[in-house]
Amino acid sequence: GATGMLLGLVASAAIIWTIDYTTNKSAANGIVFLIMFFIANYASTWGAVASWIVPSEVFPMRVRGKAIGLATMGNWLANVIVAFVTPILIRPDVADVSGTFMFYACFMFIAIPFVAFLLPETKGVPLEEMEEKFSLPLKEHIRNNASELCRRRPKTQGSKPDDFANKL
Repeated sequence: GATGMLLGLVASAAIIWTIDYTTNKSAANGIVFLIMFFIANYASTWGAVASWIVPSEVFPMRVRGKAIGLATMGNWLANVIVAFVTPILIRPDVADVSGTFMFYACFMFIAIPFVAFLLPETKGVPLEEMEEKFSLPLKEHIRNNASELCRRRPKTQGSKPDDFANKL
């Protein structure tokens, strides 16, 4: 999801920087397509999964209700910040449209390794065992998540799934 969002933002910013989309209909259509691509990636991953499904799966039973409430509050707070900051950033004397896209693309660039290495796979893990996944020391947590990531990735010829995780 973050990778698709990053690509949509960077490509849109590149078109805006290099082509006058106000006179070039193809460039304008390309930007519209890339923004729709961004929205599709957001709606199918971060909008639903990261905002609502992950918080409901990762918190232990004893704090689950309060933790989901705090996660929801954080989600709404982030939405409010984006809603207030974007009109300021989009002004030509601040960052302009392309600069605003690149600003948010930087957050997506940071999010990719965060999700890959710090957010464990929760599919098929019972709620009772979820606390164990988060109680490991950080280095071991990252190593385990990297191993899981390598196992889920299609194997390429000549590589073992745990080669990458063992290097961490």
